[in-house]
Amino acid sequence: MNSALAVMPSERNNRSVWTVATHSFKGAHFATFPPDLIRPCVLAGAPRGGIVLDPFGGAGTTAVVAMQEGRKSVLCELNPHYAAMAERRIAAAWLDGAAQMDVFHDSAPAA
Repeated sequence: MNSALAVMPSERNNRSVWTVATHSFKGAHFATFPPDLIRPCVLAGAPRGGIVLDPFGGAGTTAVVAMQEGRKSVLCELNPHYAAMAERRIAAAWLDGAAQMDVFHDSAPAA
């Protein structure tokens, strides 16, 4: 067997067109991304405990996905209505248990 074939991944990498199911969001933001569209970018862009930057914060989907994947996030949003919407959405996700903590890699926050 060729040694190069032994290390080839079993799945192909995402190509230039991704198929992602849409999800509705009850907020008023017009361009809310589905979490499954952002998740691969968050996982590829920052390690667990790392920071994800979203310069167009919008409804806060990137922050929610980052929280779910054990990453921190920084969002920038010029529109105060969208910023408030994102803040409410992130707080609700936190209360719903979206934050993940890896007991082997993460430390508890200082009291």
